[in-house]
Amino acid sequence: MTNRLINDYRVANYVIVRIDEKTNIYNIQMNFFECDPEGNSYKYFENEDVTAEEFRFLRDLREPNEIYIESEWD
Repeated sequence: MTNRLINDYRVANYVIVRIDEKTNIYNIQMNFFECDPEGNSYKYFENEDVTAEEFRFLRDLREPNEIYIESEWD
C-alpha cells in the first residue's frame, strides 16, 4: 500500500468498495470532483485493489457513512 493510495483515499469525495469474496480482494473506487481554472467541473476516479488487512487500515481513515460497500462485483 502506497502513501499515494492513503492520501487519495482520505481526500476522495466518496468511496465505493467492491469485495470479491472468492479471492478476498477489495476493489476501492475513489471518486473525485475537481474544478479547472475556467470554472468547469469534472469528475474522475482511481481504482485500487487491496487485501482485507489493508482495507481494515484504510476503513478507519474515513467515517463509516462515507464508504459504500458492495458485497461482490456485479
